[in-house]
Amino acid sequence: MNQPGQTHGSAVIAVALVMMLLIVVLAGGGLFFLFQTQRAQQFAALERALQAEQMAMERAEAAQRLAEARAQSRPPDADREMDSQTEQGDPSRADGESTATATAEPQEPLPTSRPAHTSGNTSAGSALESPLARLHWLVGHWQRLDGPAGSEEHWLAARGGMMLGVNRSVSTRGKTSYEYLRIEASDGGPLVYVASPMGRSATEFPLLELGERRVTFENPMHDFPRRIRYWLDEAGRLHARIEGELNDEAQAMEWTWDAVR
Repeated sequence: MNQPGQTHGSAVIAVALVMMLLIVVLAGGGLFFLFQTQRAQQFAALERALQAEQMAMERAEAAQRLAEARAQSRPPDADREMDSQTEQGDPSRADGESTATATAEPQEPLPTSRPAHTSGNTSAGSALESPLARLHWLVGHWQRLDGPAGSEEHWLAARGGMMLGVNRSVSTRGKTSYEYLRIEASDGGPLVYVASPMGRSATEFPLLELGERRVTFENPMHDFPRRIRYWLDEAGRLHARIEGELNDEAQAMEWTWDAVR
C-alpha cells in the first residue's frame, strides 16, 4: 500500500516531466520560427541582389549601346580629326567625345501636327480611327546599314488589338543586340509600348502623345530610356529616339531608317 509521501512525490515528478516537455516543445518552436525568419531574410537579400545585378546589367548595356550608336554615326575621319585637334591643344576637344550626349546632335524637326488627346485640326476620318490604327505609318521593314554594321526594325500591322515589332542592331565589332517590341491597348485603355531587350523582362511605356505621323511613349519611373519617340519625316524616313538618364546624366540615342521596298 502506497504511502502519502510516495504519492505526492510521484505527482511532483509527473508535473516536472510535463513542464520539461512543454519547455522542449516551446524551445523547438522558437528555434523553428527563428530559422524560418532567417531563411526569409536570406531569400529577400538574395532577391534584392539579383534585382540590383539586373539593373546594373541593363545600365551597362544601355551605355554600351549608346557608345556604339555614337561610333556608328561618327564620320570615318572623325577620330583622326579629334587626335589632330588634341595634339594642337584645342581645349574644346581635350576630353574627347565621351562627355557629350546625343542630344547635341542635330535632328530633323518633328511633324507639327497636334497630339491626339488635344483638340486640333484633324480630319474627321482620322478622328474616327482607333489610336492603334493611326500608327499605320509605322508598319514595315526599316533599316540603315553601313557595311555589316547597322540597325533595322520591323513592325507588323495591327491585328487583334496589337502591333508586334522587333529591333536588331549590329555594332562595328560584330556584336548583335535585339529587342522584342509590341504596342497594344491595355483593357481598352490608352496605348502602351512594351519593350523586352535581349529577351529579358518587359518594361511598359504608356502613351504620352499621338499625332498624325508621330508618337511618344513615356515611363517616368524608368531611368533609361524614360521616353521613346517615333516619327516619319516628309521624305518617308522613320526616326526613333530614346531619352532618359544614365549614371545621373541626361542621355539620348537616335536612329534614322529607310523603308525596305
